Amino acid sequence: MDDDEPETFDWHEIAVSFPRLGYLITRDGARLRIIWPGWYMVRRSRTMGKTIYAFRQRGRVRSTLLAHWRVGAC
Repeated sequence: MDDDEPETFDWHEIAVSFPRLGYLITRDGARLRIIWPGWYMVRRSRTMGKTIYAFRQRGRVRSTLLAHWRVGAC
């Protein structure tokens, strides 16, 4: 998949098996944090060019946080 394809910037679900550093969305914005093993929603940031992670909540992503980031603020 080419990085310029629209699917790259859409949210999709992944399982993280090993801890890694990554940008995690919080109420305060995207911050560099340790991403612990578990299930996350991820997408590629348009402005930073990096992978952005978001917590899942009971099988669903926190829609209020992602709605803000979907408009291209990230």
